[in-house]
Amino acid sequence: MRKLLNRVLTSNREERSSAGRSLAHRIILLAILTFTVMATAQAEPLVFSFADPVGDHTGAIDVTGMSFDFDNSTGDYTITLTATAANPFVGQFRVNINLFNPDAISADGLFADVFNDYNLAAATTSLTLTGTDPLLAWHAGDRVATNSFPFGNPPGVTLFRSSVTNFPIGFLTNEDAIAYGAGGFTTITRPVLTVALDIKPGGFPNSINPASNGVIPVAILSDGTFDATTVDPATVRFGAKGTEATPVQYALEDVDGDGHLDMILHFATQATGIVCGTTSAALTGNTFGGQAIRGTDSINTVG
Repeated sequence: MRKLLNRVLTSNREERSSAGRSLAHRIILLAILTFTVMATAQAEPLVFSFADPVGDHTGAIDVTGMSFDFDNSTGDYTITLTATAANPFVGQFRVNINLFNPDAISADGLFADVFNDYNLAAATTSLTLTGTDPLLAWHAGDRVATNSFPFGNPPGVTLFRSSVTNFPIGFLTNEDAIAYGAGGFTTITRPVLTVALDIKPGGFPNSINPASNGVIPVAILSDGTFDATTVDPATVRFGAKGTEATPVQYALEDVDGDGHLDMILHFATQATGIVCGTTSAALTGNTFGGQAIRGTDSINTVG
């Protein structure tokens, strides 16, 4: 009887131990899945850009701007430099891109793509660099500088700048330092997402009388990749340029009958800035997640 009782107690302990291990495994798995979903949700394409004054070059190339597109999950990036037609990218030169994000973790704050040497026989006003930087975990709203003046230097760096330099290489000579000085910084943003727009749904042409005291219905359409119900109506503007009128009301409904809920908004005609002869109108706004959107549609003014 005692042996039987011991076997029963041992069996119960094993079952409880097995159940405990099973629960622990489930908790660990749930934590992994949660982390993966969060990491995926935070990944996003981001952009920032700098303008550079015309005529500030000391070398043969006059840079006018730099745009930087990247994915903060993969680190893949594309840098596009532009120059004037009078002083384009041609001949022998070196491109050094050094950027500092003071809002990032210190170890991830410095970006460098340097010693890019070119010898171009044909002149061009646009130059593209691509690559992958696994530490480029920067985010929308972060600030980025092209040189030491706006925010100082990253840890371990005494001086940095971004530049296009002709050979022979010099310091602040024979080059164009990009957006150099205290104003050489910008903010990372999300690229504007183009959305489908339908002004005065159900009819064409989209006739609008600029003298009307009524409202103009405008639908932001959902599709397989964009959900119009995620748009924050408080951020939406509509008009000749897409910055004028705020909605007087909005609703969610399937405007085009494709099975997806769309957002339809109404705007006071007199607030849109549309005048006789205007041939298109635009809508801008943001999703609740902060993604900027823009859409356009044709119009026909009457009256």
